[in-house]
Amino acid sequence: MKTIATTLLGVMAILFAVSARLKPAYPLLAWVEAFSEAALIGGLADWFAVVALFRHPGGIPFPHTAIVPHNKDRIGVQLGIFIEQNFLTPSNIATRLRELGLARQLLAGSPSPTTGARSLRPPARWCRVCSTPSTMRRCARSSGASSPKRSSSSIWRAQAARCSRS
Repeated sequence: MKTIATTLLGVMAILFAVSARLKPAYPLLAWVEAFSEAALIGGLADWFAVVALFRHPGGIPFPHTAIVPHNKDRIGVQLGIFIEQNFLTPSNIATRLRELGLARQLLAGSPSPTTGARSLRPPARWCRVCSTPSTMRRCARSSGASSPKRSSSSIWRAQAARCSRS
């Protein structure tokens, strides 16, 4: 990208010089000269502005250059404050949590207040033995185990025996 930008800057410099030289013989080249001059000045201004943010252009310590290296700690603190005040507000976080539907997902797996039964079956991946999703659901339902973390190994052995029979 840097090569392309430098090449285009050189092309605009050559185009400006040629059009300025040939303008007396070809008056319409005044438009080309104006275009190439504007492009050349804009390119140089952009180059200087970007370079001046990070270092001293040409090694000359112009005033107000090398701004980022000298102020990186202050810039970091101010950026953190900006993000905290504009993106991490309680209303923004509440909106994002509402969009995720975490409460709905948590309540879907909790026992029903009237029957005490779970509203959803245990996830199929709790069965360590079966290979098909339908068999996994059947085995997870028939074992009486709610999760591998809370069940004993004997329950899982019994479940494995049920899975191999079905």
